[in-house]
Amino acid sequence: KSLSLKQAVIIAAICEFLGAMLLGASVTSTIRKNMIYGDMYKDEPDVLMFGMLTALVSASFMMGVANYFALPISTTHTIIGSIVGFSIATKGFESIMWDTVILIFVSWPAAPLITGIIGALFFGSLGILSFGLNVPTSDLSPYTPSPSF
Repeated sequence: KSLSLKQAVIIAAICEFLGAMLLGASVTSTIRKNMIYGDMYKDEPDVLMFGMLTALVSASFMMGVANYFALPISTTHTIIGSIVGFSIATKGFESIMWDTVILIFVSWPAAPLITGIIGALFFGSLGILSFGLNVPTSDLSPYTPSPSF
């Protein structure tokens, strides 16, 4: 038995809300303070403001193009690339906090790879536990996270 559409939407809404509430502040803080040297724009706040505006517009344009061609794309990745791009264009490569940005860039391919490995190991261990059981779904319930649907 699988989830109904209504159940899936409710679960997704709860997970999205919790993710934004619990993790959103750290992502926002990194984008706001830990990617470019804001002090370089202290005497030119208008350049920083215009740069952030152009980053938003260019990220929005890229999202539209990707959606038109049905390409998978991340809003966060797009805005990070746009901010790095405008800062390089206005203040050069020295305006970027490369230690943070490189960690972000490395995490993009690493996250799906690592979670894929963990998912395969988890699925494989549940499969091993379920083989030989008469009714796998009911016998696996002690091994699944709560709540089970």
